[in-house]
Amino acid sequence: MKIIGLTGGSGSGKGAVSKILADLNIPSIDTDLIYRELTANAGPCLSALSQAFGNEIIATDGSLHRKRLSELVFSGEGAEYRLKKLNEISHSFILAETERRLSILEDAGYDLAVVDAPVLFESGFDKRCDAIVAVVADRNIRIERIISRDGLTVDMAEKRIDAQLSDEELRSLCDYIIVNNMDLDALKSDVIDTVNKIKMNYNLKGDK
Repeated sequence: MKIIGLTGGSGSGKGAVSKILADLNIPSIDTDLIYRELTANAGPCLSALSQAFGNEIIATDGSLHRKRLSELVFSGEGAEYRLKKLNEISHSFILAETERRLSILEDAGYDLAVVDAPVLFESGFDKRCDAIVAVVADRNIRIERIISRDGLTVDMAEKRIDAQLSDEELRSLCDYIIVNNMDLDALKSDVIDTVNKIKMNYNLKGDK
């Protein structure tokens, strides 16, 4: 089974791309969703995070308080170190679960699957991918999306973006680039075109 790595900075709109891929019957594993599931209640991942960042990151319902963790990680001096620590902890759990789900898809007969990973390169999972696609968008659009989705301030949204790989870096590292600046028809066309190129390259159907 061939693996497409789908990446892009926060607010780039990878979710919309994943929905289009689903319509094309190409399974997608959302690593951010895996992270949410792993930190939805008490477990090894949440325990490791609370040991590193304190019990204040645990919400009253026992799940991870993502906004509080984000504020703690990205605010003030030492943000780079804290982000590195966060990634070291979370990536180990996320990648193990991703591998488990990929095995299930391969056993089910799929010859193509997508791993949606915002920090694909930072986690090292890019080495497992046969093709890498980056989703990019204008900075102001990304900020609006982050604020709407996560309830952060403009300053916090900008700090999150600045802590990630830039679009220029992604363009140099990835095999394909998809621009997602709100035009859904153009986005769908770009996604289909990119998938077809990858299928042709590996002579795949892209489904079971």
